[in-house]
Amino acid sequence: MDTSTIYYSAENILEETKKGPIFEPKFIFYKTDHWKIIDKKSRESFEYFIKSFSKNIEVFDTPSYFKDIHRYHQIIHETDLANNFSNYYKKFKNKLSKYMQTAIANGNKHSAKEYAEAIDFIETSYESYKEVFQDYHGVLSPSSPGVAPEGLKSTGTAEFNRVWSYLGTPCISLPLLEGENNLPLGIQLIGDRYDDLRFLGIANWLEKQCKEENE
Repeated sequence: MDTSTIYYSAENILEETKKGPIFEPKFIFYKTDHWKIIDKKSRESFEYFIKSFSKNIEVFDTPSYFKDIHRYHQIIHETDLANNFSNYYKKFKNKLSKYMQTAIANGNKHSAKEYAEAIDFIETSYESYKEVFQDYHGVLSPSSPGVAPEGLKSTGTAEFNRVWSYLGTPCISLPLLEGENNLPLGIQLIGDRYDDLRFLGIANWLEKQCKEENE
């Protein structure tokens, strides 16, 4: 009954997911403009993955609207933080992290016009994104620029995740590769809105194919 969610259900979803795709899937791999921040070992692993599935994967240049998405995502993120944490910021500013203090301060500066434009661009950019699924079954990208960072100070950068969070599309990170220190490295599969069954079936197919490739 949550009005902020989409009511969507399917019977026997696990069984249907296990069936996988009817046709051998095709993917687009977006390296994005952040490819340069990936560490050497991880880049080699991603390149090997792309080469291993060359008949299923096409590498595309980053769509031009991705750059706008990063900017608009930041506006929404910072403005929402400023609104939701306004009382904490006023009363306990010094107890918040430096990141939170900076983000909230930025959020207080964004205008209503900027926020409205950022919201409106979600559907505009999604109209371009969903055209991918006329010819492809999913989008692939790195989940992160490398393996999980050591310690508890940070969960790592979100550079490879912001576009999909902004568009509201389903994502799953599959630890199919190996990075530094033999730690798992994630391949991110992104699907289309409301296409959960096919999306999860393709994720299952991809995981199985990788296991067979490594046996």
